[in-house]
Amino acid sequence: MDLRRYPDLLDRLAGEYALGTLRGGARRRLRSYAERDPVVRIALERWQRRLDAMAELAQPVAPPPSVWTAIAHRLRSETTQAAPVRPAGRSATFWRAWAVAASACAVAAVVVALVAPVRNLFEPVPVARQEAATSAGQLQVAVLNDTQGHATLLVTWNEQQRTVAMHPLVPVETPAGKAMELWGLPTQGHPVSLGLLPAGVAGTIAARHDPHAYAQLAVSLEPPGGSTNPAGPSGPVLFVGKLVPAT
Repeated sequence: MDLRRYPDLLDRLAGEYALGTLRGGARRRLRSYAERDPVVRIALERWQRRLDAMAELAQPVAPPPSVWTAIAHRLRSETTQAAPVRPAGRSATFWRAWAVAASACAVAAVVVALVAPVRNLFEPVPVARQEAATSAGQLQVAVLNDTQGHATLLVTWNEQQRTVAMHPLVPVETPAGKAMELWGLPTQGHPVSLGLLPAGVAGTIAARHDPHAYAQLAVSLEPPGGSTNPAGPSGPVLFVGKLVPAT
C-alpha cells in the first residue's frame, strides 16, 4: 500500500504509532514502511516531536504511594514463595545475602517492565540528518489550556508550509451561530488574528505570518465572521498557551 496517496490516513497512523495505540502487525508494518519511505519516516518523527513538546510543558506527576506499596508487597510475596530449603553447611549470612540479591533482581525486573513500554512509545525513527534539521527549525507548537488550566488544543505551526494545524485533545464544540478565532499574542502590541478555526475545530488553516513574532496563541469565541474589534478579540478568550519550538 502506498501511504503517500493517503496523507490523512498516514497522519492518523503516525499519531497512533507515537501514542503507542498502534500495536501488533499494524505497528510492525508501519515501522517497515518507515525504514523504506522517507515520507513515512518524517510523518512519524513529526508526531513524536509533537508529543515531546507536550511532555516538556506538562508538570511532572509522582506515582501514588499505593504503587510502591504494591511493588514492595509483590517482592515480599515472591521472595517468600521462592525461598529454598536450606541445605546443611550454609550459614545464615549466606542466605541473607541470597535473599538481598534475589530482591534486587526482582526490583530490576519490575523497573524494566515499567520503563520498556515508555521507551518503545518514543523509540527513535531513523531520519536523514538534513531532513530532521530542516523540519525541526520550521515547526512551532503550542498546547492551549482552557480557563481551568486543562490542556484542550494542540496547535502545530509549520513555517515552511505556512500552515497552522489544530488537534483537539478533548472534544471541543463551537456554539451554534458562533465561530472560534485564533490569535497570535506578541510580547508587545495588540493580538493579531490568524484566522477562523475550521468547522469542528480540528483541521488546518493558512498562515502568512511569522510564528517567531508571537510568544503565545489564543482562541476566542466570536461572531460568525470573526472579531468586530480591530485591536483584538471582541468575545471571551477560551484557550491560551505558549508557542515554542518543537525541538
